[in-house]
Amino acid sequence: MSRRKIGNFLPPAVGVALAAGSAVVAAAWLLGRADLAWALVGWGSAAAIGVAGGAWMAARQGLPGGGFVVALLAGMLARLLAVGAGAALAASVGGGALWAFVGGFFAGFVPLAVWEALYFYRASGIRVTG
Repeated sequence: MSRRKIGNFLPPAVGVALAAGSAVVAAAWLLGRADLAWALVGWGSAAAIGVAGGAWMAARQGLPGGGFVVALLAGMLARLLAVGAGAALAASVGGGALWAFVGGFFAGFVPLAVWEALYFYRASGIRVTG
């Protein structure tokens, strides 16, 4: 059952992450490639955590116990640690590295967070009628 859930979640999540990554590269190309590496580090860390954490949540969704909540909280904590550590490293380099990292991170984070919300809303079976 969980393999099917992961199979339903993973391909679109990877597609969303790759689309966000191409947007980061395009933006860095247009703005000047000086800090492209930091933008890609930010995007890559957010994308990897988002895809892995989302797949873990998809595997645990609907099962008894607190596995889904543990996966949700672990993903949130991993994202917080990644953005904090990455921002600190980028700030120590100076220049535009900090803003490139933060921009890349949020470019990877936001689309995947929206995809996760839509996926789990649809998977929950909750219907809003008015």
